[in-house]
Amino acid sequence: MLFPGLLLGQCPDVLPTSDFSMNFCNFPFAWEKTKGENMSVGILAYRNNDQPDWSSGIQKLIPASVVEHYAMSDFLNKTFDENDVQVILISNEVEAGDYDRFLTAVDYYKDIPVVLPAYFGTMKGDRDYSGWRNFLISASRHGAIIAGSHGDFYQLGDLSFWKTIPVDIFAVMGREIDGFQAMMPEYKIEKNLENSSYLVAGAVALLKSINPSYSNYRIKQLLNEKSRKVFWSLIEIPQGEQGTQLVIPHFDKDYLGKFEDDYIKKTERNVYEARSLDLMTLFDFRCPDFGGWCFESLNIEEAQEKSTGKGVVVAILDHTFNKNHEALKNRIVSPVSFIEGEPALSNRSDHGTDMATSLVAVAPDVKIMPIVITGRERWGETDLFIKGINYAVENGADIISCSQMAIKGDQKGLDEAIGKATLKGVSFVYINYGGEKEEVLVPSPIEFRSTNDDQDVIYVIGTNFRDHESPITWGVSHTAPVVSGVIALLKEPRPDLQPEEIKQILLRSTKNSYDGIPILDSNKALKHILD
Repeated sequence: MLFPGLLLGQCPDVLPTSDFSMNFCNFPFAWEKTKGENMSVGILAYRNNDQPDWSSGIQKLIPASVVEHYAMSDFLNKTFDENDVQVILISNEVEAGDYDRFLTAVDYYKDIPVVLPAYFGTMKGDRDYSGWRNFLISASRHGAIIAGSHGDFYQLGDLSFWKTIPVDIFAVMGREIDGFQAMMPEYKIEKNLENSSYLVAGAVALLKSINPSYSNYRIKQLLNEKSRKVFWSLIEIPQGEQGTQLVIPHFDKDYLGKFEDDYIKKTERNVYEARSLDLMTLFDFRCPDFGGWCFESLNIEEAQEKSTGKGVVVAILDHTFNKNHEALKNRIVSPVSFIEGEPALSNRSDHGTDMATSLVAVAPDVKIMPIVITGRERWGETDLFIKGINYAVENGADIISCSQMAIKGDQKGLDEAIGKATLKGVSFVYINYGGEKEEVLVPSPIEFRSTNDDQDVIYVIGTNFRDHESPITWGVSHTAPVVSGVIALLKEPRPDLQPEEIKQILLRSTKNSYDGIPILDSNKALKHILD
């Protein structure tokens, strides 16, 4: 009974990890075939204290492997035993005086893939990198695998650089955040761009572990042919006197995800395209995109054999609900907008429609109450949140789902509204809750567990929600309608369940991730109330 178009077939019961980059690049799918048996990765640096902390990261990517550190001089002088290393990762920028010796060494160790980051440091655009660019071109011709980073937020970096070098594969840079932040232009690539190269080295090692005879050129070919295409567009956000120009990545060539807002100027679409590392396609797994991994892990299909959310009303506090979309058609009750000029229902899809889509994928027979509380540059206004909550309660909502940013102020006022709702048996699910009401359910992608260690959090997978969005979409928003949908499955057979009861049921209805973090299991939750 899953929503049409979301789950198109079965994938293995692959549990996620709690690491953003591993999940985003789909490494757990590769582990179904290999964990890097008989692989040794050598990390090369000029000086030991210059080496980035990649060892533990690589070890997680290829659990059965060995990771060793070597001096760059061992490689340049061709003095280390090639039988000891199956993959080489360069962790320092090659010095200009060593370019020729480096190319000679790549030729000498012709059966060992050499992963070379395309850029070292933070890209600020004020460097004359013509010499480095020419070196990268030569290194690629000699068989080195050139790794680039598209970051996990907005900035690709200097396009004049990326457009003129032969990057074999881009990989997403790992997430290190202090909480769920609103998507603001000041988020740019500020880390060293080589910090995603260890992901490429891990993928190459996994490939070599099951195909030891693969040449470097064959691996380069596979990375190009079997990875996910990613596009970049230039946009301008009207911030400040001059506005802010950004280069943003997206997977759908014709859709910029969250940046398809009317007030954002699309300076140039699809100005650049390349390949983004994806182990699922690299290892020929056919798994549903856009939430499929999440729904599989939550045992949604099995739960739907017992309940579909029939008779349950879910209010979604959001913006832009497409009344003609399959997720909303014939499900709408009591729509309303609290923003002047922003209709409750429209003929176009955006965030609110996406949230409705995820909700009905979990609970296909729910009714949806669209409540517009954001939009037209009005975001995080507490009074609109309060109006939306009060309206939902007064008009018969059983659950309120909110996938919006943190409020700007008056937490006490919001908590009072939430308190009134929960007293009437209405569950409130909010991704950015910062108050003290214990009945509120805070869902989170498992990849963000460290941001909520001080809360009782309902964990689901986030990184699989990125089919019609962009590489910066981690699925934070989607966690609220997914958890709300599971609550709807519980409320159909037991409409008398109270918010605190529901929260406790969900917190104890879990299974562990690959690395031991509790993930929601919807079928277990139903068994708690049906058995």
